[in-house]
Amino acid sequence: MLILGIDPGIAIVGYGVIDYQNGRFKTLDNGAVVTPSEMTLPCRLKCVYDGLSGIIARFSPQAVAIEELFFSANAKTALEQNPVHYPIPGAMREFVFYDAQGFRITTPLNEAATVVIPYSDDNNDGFVDGTNPPVKVSNLLIYHLDETSSRWVRVPTSHVNLADKTVSATVKSFSGYVLMSTPASTLINSYAFPNPYMPSAGHTTITFTEIRQRYNIREELLSEMVEHGLVEPVKPRSDEVYLTALKQRPEIRGAEYRYQSTAMQLKMAQGVYYPTLSFFANYYNLYNNKYTDLKGSSISFSDQLTNNQRKGLGLQMNIPIFNRFQSKMQVENAKIQMLTTQLDLEGTKKLLRQEIETAQTTANTSLNRFKSTEKAVVSMREAFRYSEEKFNVGMVNAVEYNTAKTNLVKASSDLLRAKYEFIFRAKILDFYRGIPITL
Repeated sequence: MLILGIDPGIAIVGYGVIDYQNGRFKTLDNGAVVTPSEMTLPCRLKCVYDGLSGIIARFSPQAVAIEELFFSANAKTALEQNPVHYPIPGAMREFVFYDAQGFRITTPLNEAATVVIPYSDDNNDGFVDGTNPPVKVSNLLIYHLDETSSRWVRVPTSHVNLADKTVSATVKSFSGYVLMSTPASTLINSYAFPNPYMPSAGHTTITFTEIRQRYNIREELLSEMVEHGLVEPVKPRSDEVYLTALKQRPEIRGAEYRYQSTAMQLKMAQGVYYPTLSFFANYYNLYNNKYTDLKGSSISFSDQLTNNQRKGLGLQMNIPIFNRFQSKMQVENAKIQMLTTQLDLEGTKKLLRQEIETAQTTANTSLNRFKSTEKAVVSMREAFRYSEEKFNVGMVNAVEYNTAKTNLVKASSDLLRAKYEFIFRAKILDFYRGIPITL
């Protein structure tokens, strides 16, 4: 059995091919796929793909083993393995503090601190210098390294200062921090229709979706296509629908409430670090009908209540110094729960965004189909009128006349179907906007 082993990476991808027969291993080949550092990330990934594809085609292994990456040992490797967010070169900062005994401090700060990371934009063109693909300054965000999950998490308080050319954020923990952003030229969620574009089929325009400011399309090409009427940019209605849906959709509200709940639970968990002061009071009394005084006379009920009462007041302070790290574990578990609900909230928002974008694209396609079908009906109606006139004077037979009539009926049926298809797709968008569906 041939087995291919892969040591993943971006700069260097190691591989080895072994043959296992009768309990023995034999090395057939080993080496590495090296990608030049001057290449862009997509080109480097393509280079890795081509290299591994050639090895697989050469040996045809029956099994593949891939080493799991260990990010926390090398924060830079964690950056390179994240192709979604573009790390800014030279914009990583790590803050590590130790106590008097030499132990690393990992507990949260008592007060929020400000992390400031500068960026370079010497020509003031709005793009970070030295980034390829280019990164817009306005898209810069600060991420911190979550060592428990070995992932980079966005700091929600990031702020870009264009005057000082810095990005700042308030944080409450010591960690590694880096500037990240999505490349300005990313069109991963964009597409055009109709595809393929066929003028012979009646296509007259190309409609682009997901063209927003954060995407960098050559203005000369876009303006030339708009000038010649080849481009019909989709109106940003999907954005408006999405913003409205965020306020109304129950799955979004539920995810937000769950996140807020875990955030409050984290604050409650952090409260165990502080001393607690408790106040207590007690009162005790009793009555016994067998009680007598020294002379043997019974003691009255009121006298017993007066003589037997006991009162107490007290304060109790609890300082959590040695509790077998239970407090720390509670706080860490609360952090994990909050991060989980945060990821769930972001995932729910992305899913809603995808559904609305799909509904918007489908509605646009239905509208274009309705328009083209409407033109087809006009054409078929004129063709039928012409055939009817020729039939009346005997220039065409009944078969040709019925064929023209059938084509008109089919075109009319297609128009009616396209009409209600578009109405249905438009109602789906109204549903996401919170508008009741009515006919």
